[in-house]
Amino acid sequence: MEKTKIPEFVKYLIFLLLGIVIGYFVRKNHISDTNNPAHQTEISIQEKNESSAKKSTQNTDFETPKDFPKYVNEVLEYVTKYQKAPEGYVGGRKFKNLEKLLPQKSDSGQRINYQEWDVHEHVEGQNRGAERLVTGDDGSAYYTDDHYDSFKKIR
Repeated sequence: MEKTKIPEFVKYLIFLLLGIVIGYFVRKNHISDTNNPAHQTEISIQEKNESSAKKSTQNTDFETPKDFPKYVNEVLEYVTKYQKAPEGYVGGRKFKNLEKLLPQKSDSGQRINYQEWDVHEHVEGQNRGAERLVTGDDGSAYYTDDHYDSFKKIR
C-alpha cells in the first residue's frame, strides 16, 4: 500500500489557517469581554487605590429620599417599578461589590446581588461621570458620587 505524502507547503498552510481561526476566536472573546460594560466596571473597581478598600458605607441613617438629588430618586423610582434603566440611561449591569463596601448578605443570611445604574442620561461622546445608583435584590439602594469609593444608603 502506497503512502500519500502531503506536500510541505500544504502542512504550513493548514497550520497557518488553524492559527488564524484560533486567533480569531480568542480575539473575539477578548473584545466581547472588554466591550462588556460590566467587565469594564469590574476593571475600574479593581484598579481603585487600596485606601478606598478601607472605606465603608457612609451616612447609613438617611431618613428620607429628600436627602439625595431629585434625579437620583427619580431613577430609583423608575428602576424599582420597571427593573430596567430609563430610556437613554445606562444601567442594570451586575455590580460585584468586590471591595465589600456594601453588605454581602441580607438580615436573613441570603447573598445580596447588586446592580448599578447611571443617574444621568447617557450623552454619546461624553464621560458618564462618577455618580451611580446601586440596588440590591434585597430592596436596598445606595448612592455614590465618587465612582464606588464610598456609598450613602438610601434605603
